[in-house]
Amino acid sequence: HIRPASAVFPCRALNNVFYETVFYGKGDLKNLLFEHGEFEEEEAIERFIIPIAKALHVMHENKYVHHDVKPDNIFIDDDGLAVLGDFGIAKQYGANGIQLSSGERSTISAFSAPEEFSEAHETFHPEMDVYSLGAVLYVLLTQFDPRGYDGEREEHILSNPDHPVSEATIKAIAGAMKEDPSERFQTVMDFVHALPGHENDEFVIREPEADADPEEEMDDEE
Repeated sequence: HIRPASAVFPCRALNNVFYETVFYGKGDLKNLLFEHGEFEEEEAIERFIIPIAKALHVMHENKYVHHDVKPDNIFIDDDGLAVLGDFGIAKQYGANGIQLSSGERSTISAFSAPEEFSEAHETFHPEMDVYSLGAVLYVLLTQFDPRGYDGEREEHILSNPDHPVSEATIKAIAGAMKEDPSERFQTVMDFVHALPGHENDEFVIREPEADADPEEEMDDEE
């Protein structure tokens, strides 16, 4: 659900680092939505939301926010599942939410949390990504622009009788997309636990396996 870079290339001349990642021939979620239209609730949650939630959970546990979760940055793997990509403006933050990493401070999209539009926006927190993930689910189910979302007008989500949405999912979206971040789900797991069938989910974070020592590999071959 997060695919690491397969190669990293430091460039001293440009004072930058370039990395090589997997190519996803099935494209991104934005194009898939354009071709497919809105998705049934179960498919939207299982194929797209849960895999991205797992990726965000790993980031948040390590004090990073993606800061740009949107269909353009969600890719589709060969199994048809979502993969989170484009970490170009991800932010590392401290206990007080102050940015620790360098780079561009902000980006704005239709999926951005309301506080990101403020000129006073200086801190980062997981609730930003929670809002964006809720907005992605809203669009998957409705194809409506998330900037028009209003939790008081839930009939928007239910406007298509061919794609019924459960009350639990409607409430989950509302909890993720609260305008005030203090009223929003505080973690991506809070959002996941509000989704039907995922009330008891636990995502176990495993340490990446260490690369084998090249000398040991040679000894094995001998």
